[in-house]
Amino acid sequence: MAEYNFNQDIDVGERGELVLIKEFNKKGLKLINDNKDNKYDIKMETPSGRETTLEVKTDVWCAPGRYLMLPFGEIWVEPKDSGNLFIEFQSRNKPSGITVTQAETFIYYFPFFKKYWSISVSELKKLIKENDFRETKDSGDLNSDTRGYLIPREEYKEYFKVFTIDYEWEK
Repeated sequence: MAEYNFNQDIDVGERGELVLIKEFNKKGLKLINDNKDNKYDIKMETPSGRETTLEVKTDVWCAPGRYLMLPFGEIWVEPKDSGNLFIEFQSRNKPSGITVTQAETFIYYFPFFKKYWSISVSELKKLIKENDFRETKDSGDLNSDTRGYLIPREEYKEYFKVFTIDYEWEK
């Protein structure tokens, strides 16, 4: 996902969840709980009173090119972007991610692009089943045996709802 360091990835993920909770609060949803197991990440109440669960993935690896101001001057940092959504299905020799989530909605958050992509978990599972997406091995931290599907973003964008989020993510 990010730095191939489990503890750092957990921190980034929880930070992304907090940003999205604030975003959804602006849209009238209320936090019920922030979950800490693999069933879902966030449970919220909709304005109509219905409960909904979200699986949230935060991708800080993908970032646009930008200038950074440093004490000795300005430098250009090249963009980095795989062009993919990484959908985990196994880690540490156990089912994980999309395989085990019980969430209703899957959110993929790109803080540096100020976007989040949303799809129902059932539609995401159907999309994966009906396509032959490339699978990766060793995508997580060392010896985690993290595996996932790579979904080309632009090619499959029509299956997702894409939202802009006005939040400045600082490294």
